[in-house]
Amino acid sequence: MRYTIFLLAFLAFSFSAFSEKRQIKAVQIETIELPDNIRVKSYKLNSSGNLIVFSTLGTNDLKAYDITTKKLFGLPSGASLNTTVLSSDDNQLFYTETVINVGQKEKQLIAFSLSTGKSRVITEETIEQAKRWNWWYRLWNKEKRKLAETDFVALKNGALSVPYIYLKEGQLVYNGGESEKILNPLEAKYYLHPSLSPDKTKICGFAVGKGAFVCDTDGGNVVKLGNMEAPAWVNNKLVAGMITSDDGHNINSSEIKIIDIETLESKLVLPAEHKGMYPTAIPDKNQIICTTPEGQLILVEYITEDL
Repeated sequence: MRYTIFLLAFLAFSFSAFSEKRQIKAVQIETIELPDNIRVKSYKLNSSGNLIVFSTLGTNDLKAYDITTKKLFGLPSGASLNTTVLSSDDNQLFYTETVINVGQKEKQLIAFSLSTGKSRVITEETIEQAKRWNWWYRLWNKEKRKLAETDFVALKNGALSVPYIYLKEGQLVYNGGESEKILNPLEAKYYLHPSLSPDKTKICGFAVGKGAFVCDTDGGNVVKLGNMEAPAWVNNKLVAGMITSDDGHNINSSEIKIIDIETLESKLVLPAEHKGMYPTAIPDKNQIICTTPEGQLILVEYITEDL
């Protein structure tokens, strides 16, 4: 059963420091009910906001759910959430799988089609060949055109295009396309939840013991965002995150806020009683998806109005 809760007027808020004054108003909250009462442990959302890949609470199976068609898909046993890469293509995902080749461990990049349920190995040579095809052939063959536009190294490291940011033994590693650099903007021992802004010019993340932050891709111009956890970009100026309280064992409450990285104004979009955690924004749809400790998926929709 899906239910919609219309928020009271006190949830309306505005970011007065925008170059143009705007009011962002949360208008509804929906619980996304998955088939067979499946619960979500962790998840990833593709860029179109239509496809969720998640591990199940309890059994840790990997599944995909199409929000638009309400279809549930089982994924290959060799795939894991950490090694799965999503694109705007609602019908395809990539994952890496380690195999033994001539006594050596080798990481394979695999494309999986949700429509056919079939997997195929993508090699670096295959992508390089795709890049050499004539432009008219790429235009005619959509599948080969998509392959020609991908980056093999980026895909294997969990991104769809360079530049990208990832974690290596808890440290931030930034790859600008030609070289990598280890960053330590808050002089922390361990980082979590790093991501690049939509325009690829800034990084947001969480430094253990230090809090959430935003910085440039060289680690400079650090902006501290306070005790917000699991920060995620809404757009190039706004970041969503969670603020939780617990008793050492259980989450008592968790609210989702959006913060302006220039003014540091923050506004509530999901009240604490919903226990929303780990938000992901869908900018084109003015939506935020998050989970709860009980494994539910919550969809928050908001509107932006000029004052």
